[in-house]
Amino acid sequence: MLSYHLDPITPIRQRTLTVENTARSFPFFLYECGFYEMGEQYFTQRDGQKNCLMILTTKGCGYMNWNGKTVDLTPGTMTLIDCEKKQEYGTAPGCTWSFTYIHFASSQIEGYRKLLMDNLQAINLTNPEAVMQIFDRIYDIAGEAALSAYAEESHLISSLLTEMMHSQAVLEAGSASDTRMSIQRLSEYIRDHCTESLSLEELSMQSHLSKYHLIRVFSAQIGLTPGKYLHLCRINRAQQLLRTTSLPLGEISQAVGYSEQAIFNRHFRAFHGIAPGEYRRSCIIEIRDLPKT
Repeated sequence: MLSYHLDPITPIRQRTLTVENTARSFPFFLYECGFYEMGEQYFTQRDGQKNCLMILTTKGCGYMNWNGKTVDLTPGTMTLIDCEKKQEYGTAPGCTWSFTYIHFASSQIEGYRKLLMDNLQAINLTNPEAVMQIFDRIYDIAGEAALSAYAEESHLISSLLTEMMHSQAVLEAGSASDTRMSIQRLSEYIRDHCTESLSLEELSMQSHLSKYHLIRVFSAQIGLTPGKYLHLCRINRAQQLLRTTSLPLGEISQAVGYSEQAIFNRHFRAFHGIAPGEYRRSCIIEIRDLPKT
């Protein structure tokens, strides 16, 4: 299936190749490449092609819909799809869209599938200018019937895939670093406000993370769920009050954020294996047993 509507702003630059068996002997081989600058009415719908499509957006904004997911294609982003599955891409409403692309195939694409293709992505490139130079070079040599040209095309396509993976790794590392900082700030917030009634919804808003993601990354970084960490902070405060004051247990329970002493007792025992009263008595015994100076 193929359906499209062209809306060119400037003349289309495009090369469509007949792939020779010699070209297929290299790891990557080229079917088509080109440069488009399209108006708002441009779109393409297709499926059933046994090759891959890589698009680098240079100006304006487009969209890609593939395998039930849609991403925006903005300047400096690159996306890669398997053209055997249904796809639709085109100019975003109210925009123009300039992009360069290649259709290629490979006997070794499976190694890249999970990294770059199973989940539709518009990857922000760390060096889009260098990537653009690779696309320019591919266009320049496309159609040359020579072993050296086929070898260079294969190398250049591999370089584009490597640039995508490098940019993805940099993005994920930055995201992971941002998440670590967010969790660190959230743990400090919980310590400072542990005597208050903190809900998971409030902690989610404080961290700008979804509740499910918050529980997962907080547990991985801190070693406890946010709820258990809240109780730990409360119990740590209770320990200090038990050691340094003669406040009744009910008042300590209220002071550290528990509305009922029974709940306080249960959480204290969960962390220390003994009740708050037993803990206080053991602290008094330890103080009495200290040697006199």
